[in-house]
Amino acid sequence: PKIFIASRLAESNPLEDVLFSIAHEITHYYQWYFMEDTERTDRSLEIEANKWAKYILHNYLSTQNQ
Repeated sequence: PKIFIASRLAESNPLEDVLFSIAHEITHYYQWYFMEDTERTDRSLEIEANKWAKYILHNYLSTQNQ
């Protein structure tokens, strides 16, 4: 599998953007793999992927600062 990430030149921490994008796309993979509710809208799937990506990235970064 490939994950393509658009770069943002003005961002202060591009590594965090990359990690967030990876976590976001992995969440989409789990949504597809488990397909628990097929009646969900694209918007609800994106909201959930963003929520989980923020959670995963926050937890990862908090373990790196210990």
